[in-house]
Amino acid sequence: MANIRSAEKQRRQAAKAKIRNTAGKSRLKSALKKARAAVAEGKADLSTGFSEIDKAAKRGIIKNNTADRYKSRLLRVRSRRDRSRSSSTDRRARPPKSDFVPAPEQLRRRT
Repeated sequence: MANIRSAEKQRRQAAKAKIRNTAGKSRLKSALKKARAAVAEGKADLSTGFSEIDKAAKRGIIKNNTADRYKSRLLRVRSRRDRSRSSSTDRRARPPKSDFVPAPEQLRRRT
């Protein structure tokens, strides 16, 4: 137990902030789960997930770079899904690269 009034006040403030941050993190996690589920189902709307991520960053629950990383990962998963649905060919089945090697005179710069 603190003996100094400012330490008591700091303890009270920390307790309030902990409750606030816990609620915010829970809300963010729920929003991320819903956004990931929407991507898995093929829905293109990620605005609610992005909104919650931005709000959490603005409130200081997560850092700005973390928010950017979350949004980037959501977009990357969505674009992979879109690509896999639109292309019927396997991406790994590419034609072999050409064995063409240019002659040294073709590599020289023309001035």
